[in-house]
Amino acid sequence: MSSSNSTTSASSPSSTQDAAPQGGPLLDETALALYRIIASTSIGFMLFAVSFADGAITLRVVLTNIEGDSKQKLILPIMLLVTNGITTILVGYKTWEYNKFIKSGLRVMEGGSTSNVGNILLLLVQSGFLYCVIWHCGPVLVHVLSAFGQPQSLNESAFTSDVGDVRVVFPGDPDYANASIAYNLRFEINPFAIAFPNTTEQVSTVVQAGAKHDLRVVARSALVLNEKGRGLPHGRCAYVGIGGHSGFGGWGFASRMWGMTLDNILSATVVLANGTIVEVSEDSHSELFWGIRGSSSSFAITTSVLFKTHPIPPSGGTFAQFVWDVPTPIATQAFKAYQQWALSPNLTNTIGTDFGVIKGSSARGRVLLSLLTTYFAVTPGLSKEEVEAQFNETIAPFLSSSGLPEPDVNSGSTLVTGSYIDLLGAGAVPTNGLNTTATGADMHDTFYAKSIMAPMEVPLTDEAMGGMMDYLGTAGWDVDLFWHVEVELYGGVNSAINAVPLDDTAFAHRDTLWTFQPYASSSNGLPPYPDSAFGFVDGIVSTIVDNMPVNWDYGAYPNYIDGRLEDWQHRYYGPHYPRLEALKAVVDPENVFQFHTSIEEQRDLEDNLTQRW
Repeated sequence: MSSSNSTTSASSPSSTQDAAPQGGPLLDETALALYRIIASTSIGFMLFAVSFADGAITLRVVLTNIEGDSKQKLILPIMLLVTNGITTILVGYKTWEYNKFIKSGLRVMEGGSTSNVGNILLLLVQSGFLYCVIWHCGPVLVHVLSAFGQPQSLNESAFTSDVGDVRVVFPGDPDYANASIAYNLRFEINPFAIAFPNTTEQVSTVVQAGAKHDLRVVARSALVLNEKGRGLPHGRCAYVGIGGHSGFGGWGFASRMWGMTLDNILSATVVLANGTIVEVSEDSHSELFWGIRGSSSSFAITTSVLFKTHPIPPSGGTFAQFVWDVPTPIATQAFKAYQQWALSPNLTNTIGTDFGVIKGSSARGRVLLSLLTTYFAVTPGLSKEEVEAQFNETIAPFLSSSGLPEPDVNSGSTLVTGSYIDLLGAGAVPTNGLNTTATGADMHDTFYAKSIMAPMEVPLTDEAMGGMMDYLGTAGWDVDLFWHVEVELYGGVNSAINAVPLDDTAFAHRDTLWTFQPYASSSNGLPPYPDSAFGFVDGIVSTIVDNMPVNWDYGAYPNYIDGRLEDWQHRYYGPHYPRLEALKAVVDPENVFQFHTSIEEQRDLEDNLTQRW
């Protein structure tokens, strides 16, 4: 269409030029030639600059957002830049061809006929039209070109045939909406297909089918954990799958005693991106075994895990949830006391704690504090009274210096002393929800969360603790959100988490005192999520980071995924990221296992890595 319009437009003004206007003389020919050169060059350069800028923006947008392999990412912007270049040449050519109109226009300015003003305007309109065609057709071109990166066999029947007897649902199927819904309703997930393999072999079949059809493959955990008189460290949320939990960390109240969940993995069965099934351990595929303990789903789908378990505490223990509604100065004093208690050289590793801050219930300038804690009684034969006495003795140094009133079980506080399983049930979310088959499906939320893993070697400053509490008592009161900040105790001098050498696993945070999780939900837990809520959560983090020393090297917890974290490679994986990149290039060079914070491709490999994985 563009070419046809150009031809038509060019023929009409030609006859108009032959009919020289009546009137005054032409300007000096030298001045006219100079004017023609300046005018033509200026218009052409302007259009070239705009077109080049459009191409550069397109290049950035496409590289940022287009999904698919690296070749496809490269082809699309190149094609768009070429198209913009062709347009610039065409517009420049027409501009030069129509310089005769400029000459006619100069005659007009000397008092001649005004009939050629329309021809000059036609030049500008036609030039603008050509550019607008590319501007508006560019997005369409992106979608058309993206088809070149997909095999023609990408259709439901072909995929169904390739996965065999594995159950698959597609968009439009009755079960698709329920199967594809995300826990966090901020995100709308619409995968091409959702498969439900029941065996390792079926997982392999699905992965191979996904790779064949150039699809990203992301697994949802479905491993089953059954503790029979033995225990291992894990979190409180009953619906979190053990596969993902153990693949990126796995903190729980027993972690200071037994380590992270991933620290207790002895071996695993995994399916690689090419469908190969392998057993990984310290003695088999040791580099991959290292990688799946810190960024598991970047490299493989884990179908079974063999854990090291521990004898459960013989005298059970005590679970407590203490709650206080206090002014922010008291909250700051309590936080300082909490840090001093955590750094005490005498603190036992048989206690785990989660210090929380929630919106105050009564007035601006107040916050609701909570302390969730589990004490494990490892001495055999203790009575309930003796267990509670040990718990009280352990927690007393914090409570006595916190400035907080005595916990009151009639004001939201609870205390449960019993067996190991009793403690897990009391602390579970939902409460007593260990049997997820009995309690039904998990609930949903619409939220945004971040994380900070604060190193022990640089404890929080008074300004950081006070700044956070002041912010939560003021800005936190003003926002129409449900929010909380969890401060999980990882460290302390006897912590089993920090006793593991840094390079033993891919988990990169072995000097952590706290892990913060600022979390804010929409007021009713449903979409849409207010834009202002992102700034509120960012502000919580800023009140801490901005009050710490310059270049404070904090981390972020990989299981708390933050899609807005710009330097996630460093914050999540620290010094291990280059090694993880190299492993990715060996075991998943086509980036089949891809998600927002998955390890990226890297081609600069160590010579011996292929032999080590």
